[in-house]
Amino acid sequence: MEINGKRLEFRRKVRWGKDLPVDITNFVQAGLNEVKVVRLSNLSDLSTYFAIIEVFECRNESAIKAEMGLLDEQQSRAEIVRRLSSNGDVDLIVSTNTVTVGVCCPLSFRLIDMPVRGKTCLHLECFDFDNYMSSRPREAPGIPPKEDSYKCPHCGGRARPEDLVIDGYLKGVLAKMREDMPKYEDVKHIIIDDKGNWEAKQPNESDEGSRRQGLGKNERRESTTSIVGKLKREVEIICIDDD
Repeated sequence: MEINGKRLEFRRKVRWGKDLPVDITNFVQAGLNEVKVVRLSNLSDLSTYFAIIEVFECRNESAIKAEMGLLDEQQSRAEIVRRLSSNGDVDLIVSTNTVTVGVCCPLSFRLIDMPVRGKTCLHLECFDFDNYMSSRPREAPGIPPKEDSYKCPHCGGRARPEDLVIDGYLKGVLAKMREDMPKYEDVKHIIIDDKGNWEAKQPNESDEGSRRQGLGKNERRESTTSIVGKLKREVEIICIDDD
């Protein structure tokens, strides 16, 4: 194969009969480009061959944000009310006429800045856009992440940049929480009722009690370990035979 008179060197793949892709960026020019394909084989070979040229565009996060879809506050509120009325989404923690939704990013465990999720996601939980984009695995710095790197951290569904949508309702909730951070500093979840109203879910005292109980167990374990260590150091060794 030649592009504009320059020959391309293909790296053959051992299996499946498919050549590895070749970057032809430096071979193309503005305007008309000539692609020449020569097949060297005998007439008895009835195999079919395909040559495909793919065009990729690299965009920065600012450009992606500017073009990202927005599920406005009213639409998002209506969706929440609809789900609570149907009460049929198994991915939601439903208690009577309320639903509990997290406001912390599952990647950074901090309050979400820009709440996004995939368009095909069935859950209300969101994640932070900046944390998500910066944490996608790359083979090397400067190389775009692979397609399968873009998966929702909640459900594992498709969540490529063009598939993300901003939740306007949760964005408004987070803005109000930031206006009074001392009040919402320790809040990790909010409770939304079937009218679309929300309130902060305060940290459970039982969780704090469990944490303290766990600390007590650790303290007792450390104390027991120190006693055993002390006993070991005080053991007297009697030599029966020194031969």
